[in-house]
Amino acid sequence: MANDWIHCNVCYRQPTQKAVFFLSSCGHIICQKCTSTLGDKQSDISCPVCHKNCAFTEINRNLRPELQILFRNPKEVATQYMKSLSQVLEFQGANRTRLAKHVAEREKKAVKFAHLAREEIKKRIEMENKAVEEHTRLKHELDMERFRCRALEAKLAENEKQLEEMQKNINVVAPIVRSGEFRASFFIAS
Repeated sequence: MANDWIHCNVCYRQPTQKAVFFLSSCGHIICQKCTSTLGDKQSDISCPVCHKNCAFTEINRNLRPELQILFRNPKEVATQYMKSLSQVLEFQGANRTRLAKHVAEREKKAVKFAHLAREEIKKRIEMENKAVEEHTRLKHELDMERFRCRALEAKLAENEKQLEEMQKNINVVAPIVRSGEFRASFFIAS
């Protein structure tokens, strides 16, 4: 690990095999020698660089991962993040593609359903139009039949009237014919 940039932010000492360094919660690196002058009270320790109250964590292999990353080679960090980013992009891309395919299939089904519904509506409209035409034709036929019935009823009434007149005439003539007067008067008139 290239650590040529690590140094105590107070005395500018650089790490050696035996030197121990600490990372403050405010983001400064302090060597053990400079932290020993700060006192033993953990709660009242202030950073010798920025003078803020802070906590110190020893810089070693047991450092928390979110702090270890600060000491790693930026190229390694970038490579790791690129791998992670690549995995994230691949994962999200696969899910996006899957969703897009599903949406496209649903859209295709919806379009097909809409087409079938349009065809069904078209058929029903045609059937309704035919039914309306048939209704109109039958109504016209019914009107014509009613007209014919009225004409026949009028003709029947006229025929009944003529029949009634004839019946009256027969009733008048029948007694005459029975009595024999009709014959005599018929011959006299001739």
